[in-house]
Amino acid sequence: MNLFGINSSLMRQLLPITEFGLSPDIEIRPTTAVDVDLIWQLHQQLSSDSIYNRYHSPRVPSQSEMADMSELDGKNGRCLIASIPGQAEIVGMAYYITQSANPDTAEIALLVADAFQGQGIGRRLMKQLVEQALEQGIRFFDAMVLPSTRPMIH
Repeated sequence: MNLFGINSSLMRQLLPITEFGLSPDIEIRPTTAVDVDLIWQLHQQLSSDSIYNRYHSPRVPSQSEMADMSELDGKNGRCLIASIPGQAEIVGMAYYITQSANPDTAEIALLVADAFQGQGIGRRLMKQLVEQALEQGIRFFDAMVLPSTRPMIH
């Protein structure tokens, strides 16, 4: 069920979004296999509400599932993380996974650490993910979003 679809013209409109309130010391970069433990630590620090809003259940993905996310290579999707330079801490992540039945559509997900929500990190992750998706030929994003998750819907 497609609850949230973004077409390519809307995706292009998202690119010039300004980054209100974002600390300049946040770095957005692609994930590597080395990041799996840091992604795990991010999940361990999340509130139960953040876990539920992201995964629609209290279940946290396993480390092997997180490893799969970190290995998205552009053919099957992309994963970006937001980190604090010089610190071993991930404060956000966003990824999309392409759909083999629909090569121009990808499922997207976004997660920001509780202490860093509302600072523009999700917006910045989304902007860079949109840029990479367009380069890959992705024209649509699908996302499952709970109606109560107002910040994500916005």
